[in-house]
Amino acid sequence: MKKFSICCFMTVMVVLMAGVALATPKWVNAVPSCDENGNVVIPAMPAEATLVNVFIYDDVRGTLPKTLGPVSTFELKPGQGFNFIWSDKKGDRWFQMVTPKSIAKGLVTDYSSPKGCKYLYSGK
Repeated sequence: MKKFSICCFMTVMVVLMAGVALATPKWVNAVPSCDENGNVVIPAMPAEATLVNVFIYDDVRGTLPKTLGPVSTFELKPGQGFNFIWSDKKGDRWFQMVTPKSIAKGLVTDYSSPKGCKYLYSGK
């Protein structure tokens, strides 16, 4: 029984660690920009990266995150934020690394949530 418990514990730990690895942020040189109307542009990814998915977060209105797919242009309402997932040549997927020092024209960085950081459109 002890061996079974240890095996179960190890299996759970491997699964948890794999989940953490998938959610790890990593920076790619594709800095987004936003105009005064909330139109966001994610520039073309470098040769070693591919845009996989964009997530819109709306903490102001309290809605669930919205998935847009691999789009490079989209519109945000004031108070909405976003982040994106990209994959490298090996197929590993990463969230874009957003830090308090991240600079994106027309956007601010929101690092107030323990769930992760995002770019935020504050509005006109």
